[in-house]
Formats: sequence, C-alpha cells, structure tokens
Amino acid sequence: MKKKSLFLLVASAFLLISSCKKDDKDANLFIENGSVTGTIGGQKSDGSVLNETFAFNKYMGYTEQQYYYLDGATYVFLMDFSADDGSYWNIKFSLPNALSTNPNLVSFGFDYFKRTGNSLFEFNISQQATNTPTFSGFTFDSTTGRVKGKLSIIGAGNSANKTDTVKSNFDITLAKRTF
Repeated sequence: MKKKSLFLLVASAFLLISSCKKDDKDANLFIENGSVTGTIGGQKSDGSVLNETFAFNKYMGYTEQQYYYLDGATYVFLMDFSADDGSYWNIKFSLPNALSTNPNLVSFGFDYFKRTGNSLFEFNISQQATNTPTFSGFTFDSTTGRVKGKLSIIGAGNSANKTDTVKSNFDITLAKRTF
C-alpha cells in the first residue's frame, strides 16, 4: 500500500509540474510592429519562373527598429524583420533631413526560404554594385517615427545569378534612439 501511495504521489507531482505553462523565452524576443510585404520575381537558377511573395511583421529584440540623428542633421534608419523559417529582410538607410523623401541606401539584405515537402528553396539578394535599389513613396514622420515606402531592387547579384527583382512595401513606427 505504501508503494502504491508513493507511486501515486510521485505521479501526481510529475503531472502537476509537467502541466505548468513553460516560459517561452524565444517567443518573448520577437516583437510585432509594422510590416514588410513584397514579391520576388524573375528566374530561378535552373531557368524556371521565380514568383514568390513574402510578409514579415516581427523582429527580434528592442534595438532592431530604430532611427537616430548623426551629427545633429542626418537621420539614420535601421529596420530588421525576421521569420520563424530563418528568412529575413533588413535595411539601413539615411536621410539628409527629416523632410527628405529620397533615402540613401547604406545596406540591404534579404534571405528567403520556402520549404515544400522535402525541398527547400532559398533566395538571397543584397546591396551590390550589380543590383540597383530604388525607393518610392517614401514618407517619414519625425514626431511619431513612422516610416512608409517602397523599395525595389533589381539585379543579378543574387543567389540565382539571374536578373531578378525584389519589391518591398514597408510601414513601421521606429523608436527614436538617443545617446
């Protein structure tokens, strides 16, 4: 009887502990604020049609979405979105002043993954001399930190080695970083 009672006590304790909600530390690192949506078009490395869409609305950490003043006049922006599958879209650009609608691209990186069954497709593109970035519809509200616009990058400096296009629409409210 004592063994049975001890067994039931241990089993009950195990069930109680295992049913408690565990803290998911990784989930707390992802923050939702704004979004980036877009398309990838052109050709894959094998010559087949490349026509994919993407959407990001999360980023990791508190310092990934920010803007700050450099030398009291130039605005520098950092935006970095991630997905659970390892895909990411990140950009760094500057403005000569808060009223400018013509950003200067400092750096850009995009890596896209898509799993279909046992197949994994990867596409990546970054700022290179062979790729041409174009901003359009750009707005920045320095009172709220909201940044909106479109970024298109066309070029063969990508993982497919074909002239492909990535079109992105972004809308996010950035934190103002002070030093």
